[in-house]
Amino acid sequence: MKNVSLGASPLVAATACVLSGCAKPPGSASPSASTSAAPSASTGGSAANFKACMVPDSGGFDDKSFNQTSYQGPTDAKAQGIETGQVESSANADYAKNIQSMVDANCSVIVTVGFLLGDATLAAAQKNPDIKFAIVDNDDPRYASVKMKPLTFNTAESSFMAGYLAGMTRTKKVGTFGGQKIPTVTIFMDGFAQGVGYYNKQKKGSVSVLGWNAAKQDGQFTGNFEDPKGGLRVATGLIRQLQTRSTRMPSQFLLILPYVATIVAVAGLVGRVRPPAADGIPFEKP
Repeated sequence: MKNVSLGASPLVAATACVLSGCAKPPGSASPSASTSAAPSASTGGSAANFKACMVPDSGGFDDKSFNQTSYQGPTDAKAQGIETGQVESSANADYAKNIQSMVDANCSVIVTVGFLLGDATLAAAQKNPDIKFAIVDNDDPRYASVKMKPLTFNTAESSFMAGYLAGMTRTKKVGTFGGQKIPTVTIFMDGFAQGVGYYNKQKKGSVSVLGWNAAKQDGQFTGNFEDPKGGLRVATGLIRQLQTRSTRMPSQFLLILPYVATIVAVAGLVGRVRPPAADGIPFEKP
């Protein structure tokens, strides 16, 4: 497995690619009220004629997740004297119009954040061939026909490790659930289930996974990413299934939320744990 550094945010990576010669930036852009101040006089020639813009999904820039991490890009780019623009989305219906607002703002590159922005981003890329686009968390083959770069990450690798750790539970049951049933969510659940399966194989265990059936590609979902009460309801149901009369451990809560548990449990293990993939065990898509 390759060690991937996530020190640079998606927008910074996309911006660096364009400014370093991956593509020639178009001419200078006119600033708008929704964008940052113009670059300083010390900015290099290419950066002075370049404007990097971003549109997140409805989670917003303060979601403590990939929107917030991606938003660090405009922040870092602005500090380097690059003109930036961004607009937040409140609902799925905002995506197309928000992307269009960045087109109207004369952006050189527009980075959208989230699988659900795929169709709207592709449509904008098809209508605006002079603008470069990138999207986080979506890798549709159709993007190859336009100036659109997919920015994806193998999240199954981290959730695999979380699944392996979860397999150590004394209850012999672990659980997981997702927001929406989309590939970038289910791949995480796949990795979690495969990690549990690998634990069973190595330790001759019999730990079962509740909330996700990798073979059938079906499981439990809240239906969106903005319903804490719905998430609590699903989590509570899984906790009840995980509990037995002889053991009721508070730690079970972490095991059923791999999105959170991976960050907590794996953060201190990266670099010290050798992933099974390094021994020739592939992360397979069922």
